[in-house]
Amino acid sequence: MTGAGPGGTRRPDDTCRVAVPGGDVAVYSYGAGPDVLFLINGGPGIASEGIRAVHAGFADLGWRVVAHDQLGTGASDRPDDPALWTVARYAAEVEAVRQALDLGPVHLLGNSWGGWLGCDYICRYPGAVRSFIAANTCADMPFHMAELRRLIAAFGNETLAMVERHEAEGTIEDSEYLAFCTLFYTRHQERRPTGGRRQQTQRELNLGIQRGLWGPAQFTCVGDLAGWSRLEDLRRFDRPCLVFNGAHDYITVKEGALIHQAVNGSQMVVFADSGHKPAIDEPVAYRATLRAFLDQHR
Repeated sequence: MTGAGPGGTRRPDDTCRVAVPGGDVAVYSYGAGPDVLFLINGGPGIASEGIRAVHAGFADLGWRVVAHDQLGTGASDRPDDPALWTVARYAAEVEAVRQALDLGPVHLLGNSWGGWLGCDYICRYPGAVRSFIAANTCADMPFHMAELRRLIAAFGNETLAMVERHEAEGTIEDSEYLAFCTLFYTRHQERRPTGGRRQQTQRELNLGIQRGLWGPAQFTCVGDLAGWSRLEDLRRFDRPCLVFNGAHDYITVKEGALIHQAVNGSQMVVFADSGHKPAIDEPVAYRATLRAFLDQHR
């Protein structure tokens, strides 16, 4: 790809630093123009490189693509203050970046944890967006917890009991628990074998952020997100909205459907051969789906 950096990653056309609550963050822009696709990556606790690599090519279609390394990740500041790891502060961070770059209303794409943050952000700042793409995400944490247990129980009730025992006792480094995590994510994360990329992501993970927002265990939320829900608030959102999930995603189609039902006039797409990452499992269909929605509302 023209302008690619190491490993084929496209170089941003512009980088800058922006002051947000708690420190400074690194911001990356591709392309130019008034139509802005603002990306919020998943995690929590990882940088934006992966989501930028997938979507930077939309700059060739006339979009300005913007993303930032969330505070505590990537090239952004890394303060050691657990009080910073809240959904509300991260929503204020997104707004600080949007205002600092004078972007005006944006087309917001939130992926996974970025979708939780995106749902929260559009409820706090509804005038900041032209449209919202809820990618592989949900808007109700109690329902997500119930769905995770349903998926784990599909491996057998004794497996669910084992997972719950290890998480209750704090023995989440036990080989039995870790082996199940590998099996679970092999089924639900990516349908293509990409173990090397997952290992790299795990090495770059800021555990302090993950524990602050989610918690130490894989399948139980006890952090700031515990009990979080924006479903009722989303009923007041009146901008175009696209919801999509992979059919095999651990954030399930049922969870995406709740957002679809809440947002009047929204569209929903299910990628039949995808897990949690349709952009990797079905890249052609993913790009076509996203492009059609964005072109409709640009």
